[in-house]
Amino acid sequence: MEIAKPFPILKLPFLVLIDIVKNLKKLEIIELSLASKKCRLIIKSIKIPNPGVDFKLVTSTELSQTANDGRVPCSQQQFNYLTNYLKLRTYDIDGADITVEFERAWAEYVCDLFGNNISSLIFDSNISDLDLASLSKWINKRQSTSKMRLCRLYGDCSDSDSISLFFGARTFSIYHLSIQLKFSSKVTPINFGTLDMDEFVAQDEDIKHIPNWITVESVLTSNCVRIWIELCPFTGTDLNQIIKGWINGNNPRLEILHLAIKPFDLDQFAEGIEYEQREFDLLRFYSWNSDGMFRREVTIRKGFDIVGHDGTVATFKIENRRWNDERLWDFTLVVWKNGC
Repeated sequence: MEIAKPFPILKLPFLVLIDIVKNLKKLEIIELSLASKKCRLIIKSIKIPNPGVDFKLVTSTELSQTANDGRVPCSQQQFNYLTNYLKLRTYDIDGADITVEFERAWAEYVCDLFGNNISSLIFDSNISDLDLASLSKWINKRQSTSKMRLCRLYGDCSDSDSISLFFGARTFSIYHLSIQLKFSSKVTPINFGTLDMDEFVAQDEDIKHIPNWITVESVLTSNCVRIWIELCPFTGTDLNQIIKGWINGNNPRLEILHLAIKPFDLDQFAEGIEYEQREFDLLRFYSWNSDGMFRREVTIRKGFDIVGHDGTVATFKIENRRWNDERLWDFTLVVWKNGC
């Protein structure tokens, strides 16, 4: 059997080499950079299209699962090279001894290679010994002028204090913040600071109760374009504050607010709010690209119109649905920035 000879890729004309590199997948480019210092310098000199860097912190269990699925993100050779290149101590590819220190250094290497910042941060809040405040401060330093496309937190959450420290230390900008945490019944509200991202989404219905994980104050002081929260603990009185807050000028960027909550007293909700009930056959639509990628649309049939302090019209509607053999109300508020 004839053995294939190595291809002398570095002897190709530079313009040809540029085209080859640009047609490689991101992981292939990283693997090529690990071949030699010369390869790394060549790649750094080429402007790679769409070089966004995704940074995911996983537990050793998750890393083992990806290995079993044949989706190991990095080979032992890559770990050995980075250990030498980054001058860190030896790490175990099985995941038992891969620390956050190494993952940060790995992210720094990839960001430097592509000449870009971190475009998405995804992490399990239960990673042992993970200093979330320190992680946030590290990102602050390297993302000072660049907005992160996506930040997603997932996992079981019985203690929100460390997550509050993460947001308390945060100064970097986020386009889409996704909360996919499974809260325990005793969890205390997360202190988000100011919710100033374009999209704030919390969608996890895989829980058997609605914990007190977010406060009305977080929504009242927010400056988001879109807020979509499934299963929140708000009451009719809370919604009354939110509506009045918007009417008086809170969250001027808001375009849509969606909350899934337990049924509430409509009289308490409507107290002091002037609204106009619209006709049944009136249909209005609000659409957007969620996470900057996926097209979504909300249909408002009928609804109740309210007017903000600057004359902007918004419409809210309340619909029924089932959840764990209980009844929920979907509350949706759409602000018609371009008229309705």
